[in-house]
Amino acid sequence: FVLVTISIRPSPGEINFDAVLADVIRQFKRKTEPAYLKSVMHDNVALERNLAIKLVPLPIKWAAIQLANRFRIGRCTTATVSNIGIVDVPSDMRPLIRAIDVYSSVSSPSTHLLGLATYNKITSITFSRKVYETKIEELMLTHLTEQGLPVEVQSNCWERFA
Repeated sequence: FVLVTISIRPSPGEINFDAVLADVIRQFKRKTEPAYLKSVMHDNVALERNLAIKLVPLPIKWAAIQLANRFRIGRCTTATVSNIGIVDVPSDMRPLIRAIDVYSSVSSPSTHLLGLATYNKITSITFSRKVYETKIEELMLTHLTEQGLPVEVQSNCWERFA
């Protein structure tokens, strides 16, 4: 498991979709190169094999991780995207499954969470959010339709009951 973090820090009034997209693509390509991933995994394994860390009781490790996350998460996190990629199932199950959805926990520090999965040439994008505002979803779906992609929207419509 490797977490790829993409950061965008535009100057006020300088948010441009094409520039943000180009920066995200550049960062994602760099952070998914084999050498970078190997380095991250090497660091993770070295940490797991560290004798001093092995001797620390698990409750103390959990407390340290939570404390570290508070400092790391203190930064603004707008969205978290989890993409499980292309999903395949045994052939006898295929007629029973129309799509695969991925739901992210709203306990994340992000205000918006996206889960992506592709099954049978259908990509499902699932939005979870902590806020009432639906503008991000609307903008993304509008962009996809403007690109000529077919979009089907399903919702639990919780906004009506909030």
